[in-house]
Amino acid sequence: MRNLWKQPWHFLQDWVSLRSRKSWHRDNEEGGYSGAMTSAAETMAAFSKQTYVSPYFIAQVYALAGDKEKTIEWLERGYEMKDPMMPYVGGFTYDLLDDDPRYQNLLRRMNLPEGK
Repeated sequence: MRNLWKQPWHFLQDWVSLRSRKSWHRDNEEGGYSGAMTSAAETMAAFSKQTYVSPYFIAQVYALAGDKEKTIEWLERGYEMKDPMMPYVGGFTYDLLDDDPRYQNLLRRMNLPEGK
């Protein structure tokens, strides 16, 4: 059985090994780093329909892609599902969300210190 608590970076490593290097480079060339991270997050989201993938980790990858809406969506999903990784949401730097009232509200609901 696969370790369900793998860090997203391990998932990305698995994802890259499952996809051809040519495909990874194409995603990176076509959309840059953001495009490659979006593609990775979409793959993780699709995979989460078959087996458990922490919404927290999916949100992290969307944050790395710079997608504010998807990051919030997956953080909210993690909160609703009581994802055991959610208490660490304040530990990951969500700079793109610091000024978003939805993120601040999520931190308040979780009794975590609010961001900037």
